[in-house]
Amino acid sequence: MSPPALSSEKRVSRRTDVWPIGGAGSQITVFSYPRFFYNMKLLVLLSFLIAFQANVVLGQKARALDTSGFVPVLTGKLLKPSGKPVQYTEIELVPVGAEKIGPDQNLIAVSGSTGSFVFNNVPDGRYTLSINFDDKPSDLSPYSLYFYPNSTDRSKAEIFEVKNKQPLKPVTFRLPPALVSRKISGRVTVKDGTPVPLALIVFRDVEFDRFLTVEKKTTSRDGSFSLNGFETRAYQVGALFYDIVREGDSFRYGELLAATESEIFVLNAQTPPLSLRFGKDEDNQEELKNKYIGSNVLSAGWPGRLFGLD
Repeated sequence: MSPPALSSEKRVSRRTDVWPIGGAGSQITVFSYPRFFYNMKLLVLLSFLIAFQANVVLGQKARALDTSGFVPVLTGKLLKPSGKPVQYTEIELVPVGAEKIGPDQNLIAVSGSTGSFVFNNVPDGRYTLSINFDDKPSDLSPYSLYFYPNSTDRSKAEIFEVKNKQPLKPVTFRLPPALVSRKISGRVTVKDGTPVPLALIVFRDVEFDRFLTVEKKTTSRDGSFSLNGFETRAYQVGALFYDIVREGDSFRYGELLAATESEIFVLNAQTPPLSLRFGKDEDNQEELKNKYIGSNVLSAGWPGRLFGLD
């Protein structure tokens, strides 16, 4: 299998690819999740915030405006352990027994500048309140899954029963300390220690991701790379190297030449730099070294220029 063509044309796709990497039957499954979808999530998040803030302002300054279409069912504040507000952060109401967040946008709320949030027009049902129910920690929301009032265990979450959109008692949702962001660094080499530039980095949050995800990152000239993660989370990192085929003014990935992956590790302050080494029997070591490793190749401006290595 080959990744999408490398060109100036924007492509949007969600796909699952499988590449062999080890002995017979060994494989790595990669779920490609373009940055486009992350940007769309951010856009949706900001839209919720703008709508919430606008509703508050209009309610204060223009009471005559008809807001009958909005029925506040659950309101509250999202706070840090210190009591300070957690701003601009998404939380969700999840139907009891559901494994994923549903499509109903009324079950998602975003805290404002004071940490206040409101769920409007919530359908009848029984719900739990949580943060990152169907997501992993991110810079926007650096928390593991956590349920109201104060548990990581779903069975201990308080259940909110909604009937006829009747308002529920306001709540204060106090989150645990935010996870500490930490850089994951490493280097990709072939078995004799020669660094590999231009290798694609793949990454997995073990608790959340089923597959290693292709990151928008490649190794630098000295084979190094870095990623962002969070302490106490378990991760796995891998590297792929493809033949790069030039077609006119664009490029595409060709045959997979090599692949490797790390052991699963829990990130903390003592996590050493990762050492990823191509060297399986299936790896085409000579073609990899002759065509892509060496200053004479990169100095020519191709394919290094494509990845910003020159």
